[in-house]
Amino acid sequence: MIVDSTPVIPISDARIVARHADATLLVARAGFALRRQVRQAIERLGLISVTPTAAILNYSVAVRRSSYYVRPTSEEDEAAKKRDARSRARSLPETRDAARR
Repeated sequence: MIVDSTPVIPISDARIVARHADATLLVARAGFALRRQVRQAIERLGLISVTPTAAILNYSVAVRRSSYYVRPTSEEDEAAKKRDARSRARSLPETRDAARR
């Protein structure tokens, strides 16, 4: 059974329900809930020895990427990519145009 309850911070009902639940999910709305409010909700649950099983961020904006994992690239990564590209270019067989030169 899934029970949706009131917000954790202003009303104690959620903490009462959480104490008797097998699992607790903390749900926060993107662009609405502040980080300090989410931390405060976790702290209040902790006061009754409840640790959220998972956190859900509702209404977040999806960002399309070319891959599923994006991280900043450093200059070192860029240099390694260039070295790899040069290495691959040297290992390719010569084309007819290159052979004529």
